[in-house]
Amino acid sequence: MERFLPAIVVIVSLTRTDGRHIDLSHRRLDKVPINISSTTESMDLSWNLLKVISNYTFINLNCLTSLDLSHNRLYRLELGAFRGLSKLLSLNLNHNNLQLTYDAYPPNVFRPLQRLETLKVIYNANTDRKDLPNGYQDQRFSSLEFVTVLAIDGIDGLPFGRGFLRMSCLKSLQVNLLGAVQEETLAVFANLSIESLHVECSKLEIGSLHVLVAQNCRFRQGFLLDTHGKAFRSLKYLKTLDLSNNDLTTLHKDVFIQLLNLENLILRNNKLTVIPVAVLNIQWLRYLDLSFNVVSSLSAKDICWVTSTRSSPNNKSVTLSLNDNPFLCTCDTLTFVHFIQDNSHNILENGSLSCSMGNGTMTNIMNLKSKVKDMDVSCVSKFWLTFSVVGSCLLTLCVILAILGYRYRWNIKYWMRTKCRRGPVYDELAMEHYQFDAFVAYNSQNYQWACRDLRNVLETENNYKLCLHDRDFPVGVSIQQNIVDAVNNSRKVILVITRTFLRSDWCEFEIQMTGMRMVRDGREDAIIVIMMEEISVTEMPKSLLNLWKHITFLMWENQQTDEEVFWDRLLEVMARP
Repeated sequence: MERFLPAIVVIVSLTRTDGRHIDLSHRRLDKVPINISSTTESMDLSWNLLKVISNYTFINLNCLTSLDLSHNRLYRLELGAFRGLSKLLSLNLNHNNLQLTYDAYPPNVFRPLQRLETLKVIYNANTDRKDLPNGYQDQRFSSLEFVTVLAIDGIDGLPFGRGFLRMSCLKSLQVNLLGAVQEETLAVFANLSIESLHVECSKLEIGSLHVLVAQNCRFRQGFLLDTHGKAFRSLKYLKTLDLSNNDLTTLHKDVFIQLLNLENLILRNNKLTVIPVAVLNIQWLRYLDLSFNVVSSLSAKDICWVTSTRSSPNNKSVTLSLNDNPFLCTCDTLTFVHFIQDNSHNILENGSLSCSMGNGTMTNIMNLKSKVKDMDVSCVSKFWLTFSVVGSCLLTLCVILAILGYRYRWNIKYWMRTKCRRGPVYDELAMEHYQFDAFVAYNSQNYQWACRDLRNVLETENNYKLCLHDRDFPVGVSIQQNIVDAVNNSRKVILVITRTFLRSDWCEFEIQMTGMRMVRDGREDAIIVIMMEEISVTEMPKSLLNLWKHITFLMWENQQTDEEVFWDRLLEVMARP
């Protein structure tokens, strides 16, 4: 009597939903209680500590139609374990330690279950193919001719055997493929009229399939490289494809090219940021599930695709499920917000279709109707504000550049002319070999003084070679280029300054080029400034003032005594290297 006391205690505390269902789950049972009513039709023994189902355990439960033994520690079924269960329709052995070996599944262990329709023996212990010299133990399941729903483990490198061909009524197959999958792994099922297949990972060759559930398959890399749609090449009748939980970030554009009849595509729980091009290429798609991805909005191209009508039998647009994506409702995604509001018939929404506003607050995207007009006004205002700010900045920049360009126009011209010079310049300068001793810059009003008086003293009497633009500038060369060449090819530059000279643009250019020559060579004595008349500092341009601070000026006087002093000082400066 003491032997059966624990079982009697359990029976007393049974949970009943009605007189025919017994719930013994989560009781830490290591044996099946014996005093169970023979009229019981459904029994739940999941989440206990059962290890072995002994012979005749259920012999008196001939009314039982549903038995749940999942989430135990079962590692063996004895030959007569299911004797007496002639009316059983559903058996769940998921999540145990049952290996696909002779010890775990004796021959004919399922033979008493002649009316069984649903068998779940998936997610059990891994089986080493070395323990199966004769291949997959499919004969253990061959007696289950009326099974319509099967969930079962695969074995690394072993195809499912021909014993499964006797399951002529099989419509739904769930397979957990443990390890590498060869092409022939599921080939036997191609001869059955399976309509729904749920696999962990495989190369599918089941031509009559209409529904394929391929979750948790780690397809990511394969789909990135599948350039010809090989993964689904034989599934020409497939209408529903579930690729949820595959960590997909993108898809090759041709991965679905073989699925000519696909209507429903489920891509939940992946990492997609946009609707892949591969999806946009599916001609007859009617339903797309992108829930639980990382899509922030839909592009104008995506929206056009969703709302367009396909040339299919029902001529309908695509219905979307977009729940639980991190959508943004900002000015940048305003087109998407309008699409959601104006096309609610295209959206399946369960209350979790929310978006983040510009201020960071979250709101249900379907309830934005009252805020859309405000968003339109705000976004237009922001656009014009941004346009005004950018335009003002560009205008200010242009004005600044124009001012700088005008202020330093001669420097720019000098630089450009120097870069575009014909023939070497700096090599000659480095060798201190100059074509002229001095370039004389003067105004036409000082022509006689420069070309007569100055030339006589320096050239005729003292053998200095001068560059005078009226005489020495080559014909056919621009004035700017001639000035740059004259400054660079002369050992000294003589500026003959008058008020008229200062009012001339070309004279201003000559002063600028001379100043840059002084800075370039670091020689202040290379510049000689002759003041032909008294000019106050306030009348001098900035370019001349810059020279005024660094060099000594010579003042021309018409008196003979002063004139002699002037020529002596000029010759002294000219004599310096």
